Amino acid sequence: MAITIRTLDADEWREWRDLRFRALADSPDSFAGTLEDERIKPDHEWTDIIGRTADHPRGNLWFAEQESDKVGMMFGRITEDFDLLEIGAMWVAPETRRRGAGRLLLQAAFAWAHSQGVPTADLWVTEANTAAVAFYEAAGFTPTTETKKLREGSDLTIRKMMRSLSTDSRQPTADSRSSATDSGRAGSRSGP
Repeated sequence: MAITIRTLDADEWREWRDLRFRALADSPDSFAGTLEDERIKPDHEWTDIIGRTADHPRGNLWFAEQESDKVGMMFGRITEDFDLLEIGAMWVAPETRRRGAGRLLLQAAFAWAHSQGVPTADLWVTEANTAAVAFYEAAGFTPTTETKKLREGSDLTIRKMMRSLSTDSRQPTADSRSSATDSGRAGSRSGP
């Protein structure tokens, strides 16, 4: 089955929230937030967070879908001076990993940022998540020396990874805000 990538509209905050809960339950050591903390956020906080990102010219949210099922997610934010794409909250459902969803999510973000003239992307990944680290390295990211704790009270370390967007031949040719499809190989579950 084909995997489709699409951007979210601000009114899809419930879908984002529900998938975020699923991601936190599946991969608690891949995110700075916890399921317990996220579950107690009132609805107005979710609408505000998603609305500010979806409606912002330097923000974007993506879903990976297989048929009508949401199987992955990611956000991207371009810095004010348009020199960096910050990627976060990336997660792909376990049953969909290694089928191309992670790669397609990244390609959508790269194409969007590249179309805005952004030269570089970064993200944070839990060092102990070797599958995610390997996935990001295969996508062209390289580790930096910058690290920090995943969250207060955690023994886990996250590392910043970066990559250039200036000459990426793997960019999708479709409009970066439209759908991309693939039934390819990679998947990931990581993010701050």
